[in-house]
Amino acid sequence: MKSRLFVVNNDTLQEAKTSCIAKVMVPLKIKKTKKRIRRTIPAGFVNSLNSMMADLLQIDLGDYIFFWCEKDENSYKSTITGVYRVVSKPYFLFDNDQDIAPFKIRIEEAYHFDNYITEYDVLNSPAVKTLMWNIQGKKVSGKSRGNIQITPDEAKTLLSLLISKNSHYTFTKEDKNRFTNNSNVFANGVCLPLPLKVDLSKRGTKLSCPNIKNLSSFNIYEYVHLKKNGSLYAEKTLEGLFNQEIVNRNKTFFDQLDINVNKIIWFGNYLPYSLDATEMDYLLICSEDGENPCEAYVVEFKVGNINKIKEDTHFYRAMLYSKWANENLFNGANITTPLIICEKCPDFNNPKPKEVEVVGFYNKLEEDHSYFGVKRVKISTIEFKGEQPKFNWKRK
Repeated sequence: MKSRLFVVNNDTLQEAKTSCIAKVMVPLKIKKTKKRIRRTIPAGFVNSLNSMMADLLQIDLGDYIFFWCEKDENSYKSTITGVYRVVSKPYFLFDNDQDIAPFKIRIEEAYHFDNYITEYDVLNSPAVKTLMWNIQGKKVSGKSRGNIQITPDEAKTLLSLLISKNSHYTFTKEDKNRFTNNSNVFANGVCLPLPLKVDLSKRGTKLSCPNIKNLSSFNIYEYVHLKKNGSLYAEKTLEGLFNQEIVNRNKTFFDQLDINVNKIIWFGNYLPYSLDATEMDYLLICSEDGENPCEAYVVEFKVGNINKIKEDTHFYRAMLYSKWANENLFNGANITTPLIICEKCPDFNNPKPKEVEVVGFYNKLEEDHSYFGVKRVKISTIEFKGEQPKFNWKRK
């Protein structure tokens, strides 16, 4: 089951249950006066939105949401309660100038549980050492996220823990008639804004702090991901783009990378690596039978050029993270390919004179770390000229 954890508090949890809308808050400046509370946009606001949008673009109709309710003065531990189903694409809308959570998703209750499980139940489960690597890593890193993707194993474990505390739970079957249709109109006539989208047709000057009078007038769809020359502003755009095109099952996009998009059974961006408090940019897991992994890709994104000669490189990290994935996720099987996506890179088959030293460095780096036992590092550039991004292999 493809699932996510949404972080809430007691108030926002009750609001989500009542409204059937899951929300993600954005960073705003809050200034209190005697007469009112004023919320304004801080510097770096669009960068934050870009990061949040990349996460949310992984969500698709029918996915499941677990609510992680943070502890307060009335509780000793955070709790997980209720499992909901996504019935709309994620969208962006400030309902009014007091709204602080414009990222929204329509949901319905899938599993009803009267009793919750606690953070203690989750983090001290026997599964935490293996199956719960993603949740555990996020918890240890201490990096705040409004919502995170979780693995199928983690979702099954959480569901099993909830069922163990609720012998008389109820389940509502999926009915696609309750999903939004292509015109974004619900059966009850509620009309939603357009779903979130990385729109590569918009190019120009990046907005870091839009100058607007009212929050409700901010339009995220005017956000520019590319400069006028077609180069990227941020790696997060690539994370969002990959999430978007997997959800869309864009075969043309992934065929360029020799990846069968229809065989992808799980994918995630910004994932914890071990207990090191660092992150993998992206992980793709593929399967022939829809359940058992047969190949995987650890993807490192790089805005700009891969041309640095130093130990802490994307090249090295891609190998290191692939080794960890093989050992911890695939029982030691060597099925993971380190893959680097960048904008510029030497041609490893026919390097220019000034690139020979760089190419030699990377080849030697891979040779020195052959004990990692991972597949050969692949590198592809990405360019944005037409409607479809174009990948060009530089090392296969």
